Amino acid sequence: MNYITVAQAAEKWGISERRVRDYCANGRVFGARIKCNKWILPEIAEHPERKNSEKKNDTITDALSEAVRTGISNAVYEYVKVQFTYHSAALDGSSVTLKQIQKGFDECKFNMLLPDINNDDTITAGNHFLCIDKIIESYREPLTVDLIKDLHFTLGMMTENYQKNMRSYNGFRTIACKIGRRKATSPERIHKELEQLVEQYESKELITPYDILDFHYRFERIHPFNENNGMIGRLIMFKEFLRHGYTPFIIDCSDKQRYINGLNNWENDRRELIELCLDAQAKFKNELHI
Repeated sequence: MNYITVAQAAEKWGISERRVRDYCANGRVFGARIKCNKWILPEIAEHPERKNSEKKNDTITDALSEAVRTGISNAVYEYVKVQFTYHSAALDGSSVTLKQIQKGFDECKFNMLLPDINNDDTITAGNHFLCIDKIIESYREPLTVDLIKDLHFTLGMMTENYQKNMRSYNGFRTIACKIGRRKATSPERIHKELEQLVEQYESKELITPYDILDFHYRFERIHPFNENNGMIGRLIMFKEFLRHGYTPFIIDCSDKQRYINGLNNWENDRRELIELCLDAQAKFKNELHI
């Protein structure tokens, strides 16, 4: 990740250096940090007022919304559905390949393309397509526990676990578990802690990228469901970046360990996860020429 100085950012944005420093100090510049007692900013940092970036994000959201509304695909919609589904599923250990995801998108269905593939993986990939449509349709809406539960239900439809326990599938995790070396929230406290997390998040006057990443970290610590928590958390993160006018991104599955480390270290050192997301954001912009 390349960085620029306050003076360079001020010149780039056409504002004073003091205003740039104020933006940085108030958490308005995603990825800005202090080095040798001076602020430095990511080279790809967007002007916090977002006049220019909103136009870029309008291109993304308009393309995504138009595709969902009309049923006619476009380059942005295809890229998001195929790449997001493949990488997010792979981060959670799915055996479905990028080629299979692409074929599933092209044919509007998922088939058993290899005899040794886990069928639940193909079903979940198809369901993830539906979840992406849901977050595109609802991206302007506030985040709610009901939306999170709906994403979980949609993502798991017709999988083996769903068919075994349809009546309670839309509920929360009922057994204790660990996330790495840490214990996840105990089952009896999940609903209350998730409601509190959403309420605290939505009560903020201004939601910054840092707030969205912090929500993602805390959601994964609660680990409210028996499966697919990572995929659901990344869907929420994508939606919230769209909602608040920030360029969204897709975390590459090749960065899995970096992603895990970033989440594990979030409370002590936020830099690793932030820089991973900035790199992913830069790739997203580059791939879609925005």
